Amino acid sequence: MVTKEQLEKMTEKDILRLAFIPGFSTKEQVSEISGRGVGVDAVMNTVLNFREL
Repeated sequence: MVTKEQLEKMTEKDILRLAFIPGFSTKEQVSEISGRGVGVDAVMNTVLNFREL
């Protein structure tokens, strides 16, 4: 998603935002229930949609 050089220039806030990018995963292997990068970004979308109500 980012290079080592880009990562070195990022703030902590920027780094934390990476977890909310659709498809981001820390898993090396995909299983039936994990590793597809669907999770934190789905939660963020739900929270943002709720705030709009």
